[in-house]
Amino acid sequence: MKRFRQLELRQIYLQPGELFVDKQPALVQTILGSCVSVTLFDRREGFGGICHALLPTGKPEEAERHVDGAITLLLDRMLRLGASRTLLEAKLFGGSRVLGVPASQQLTVGEQNLARARELLKNLKLRLLADDTGGLRGRVLFFNSGSGEVFIRKVRNNTLNDIH
Repeated sequence: MKRFRQLELRQIYLQPGELFVDKQPALVQTILGSCVSVTLFDRREGFGGICHALLPTGKPEEAERHVDGAITLLLDRMLRLGASRTLLEAKLFGGSRVLGVPASQQLTVGEQNLARARELLKNLKLRLLADDTGGLRGRVLFFNSGSGEVFIRKVRNNTLNDIH
C-alpha cells in the first residue's frame, strides 16, 4: 500500500453506482460490502477502468447501479477510448455477506452480485485474471488505472488488515 500512496497520481473516490474510465492514470479508491467492483485493464494501451455496482440487475435508467449495466457501460467506455476487447484483463472484487438474508431468499445480495458478474464476464468473453470475493468482511479497494494493479484491505471490526 505504501508504494501506491507514493505514486503521484490524482486520487478518485468511487461512490456506489459510479464508474471511472480515463486514459490518464489515477488511483481509484472504493469501499465494498455486498457490492461488487470489476476492473478492466488494457496492458497495451496502458489504461483501465472500474465500476462499483450495488445490485445484480435493475432499471436501464440506473445502469451504473447494477452489475448488468455497470459492466456493460465500463466495457463500452473502454472500447470507445481505444482498448482492445481481446486484450482486456478483468478482475472482480466484493460480494461479501455483510447483510442478513431473509429465509425466503437462497442467496445474499453479495452472492447474487457475484453470480451475475461472473456470468456477464463469461458472456462478454472477458478474461478474469483475479478475484477477491465473498466472505464476511467488507473491502477497501485501491485501483491504479495506469498499471491495472489492485490493492485490497479487508475491514474487520472497524480495522483494516492488509491482504497481499
